Amino acid sequence: MLPLYENIKMLREREGLSQEELAKKAGYTSRASIAKIEKGLVDLPQSRIAKFAEIFGVSEAQLMGWTDISNEVDPQWGDDEANIEYLKDNPRLLDQYIELTRKNDTIGLLFDKVKDLSPKDVEKVLKIVELIDQENE
Repeated sequence: MLPLYENIKMLREREGLSQEELAKKAGYTSRASIAKIEKGLVDLPQSRIAKFAEIFGVSEAQLMGWTDISNEVDPQWGDDEANIEYLKDNPRLLDQYIELTRKNDTIGLLFDKVKDLSPKDVEKVLKIVELIDQENE
């Protein structure tokens, strides 16, 4: 299957969108259209590729698989590789870091003024979020 179709599915899942939600955003009438696209059964015109790129906040080249879109992380979280290395001995916080940086845009807004976090600072943020989660349970 072409990277375009795999990337649409990966980005949809990363954004936490259902096929139905993505269909609405992209101007399709049913989730079946998205299912067909994700299976590579539909040739997408450039205008649709541009629309999907806009929805996911990536370039058309990234969506097509010409440039990498793997797990890019907002720079507000600092050096992603260093953070993962630092947190590897604490699986609970590492899982929380992955969840927050890959899937949760809203928590990122909480820290939108913080730039270039060190791994130790990221750990502090994660502990604060963990305390908030525990309080809400």
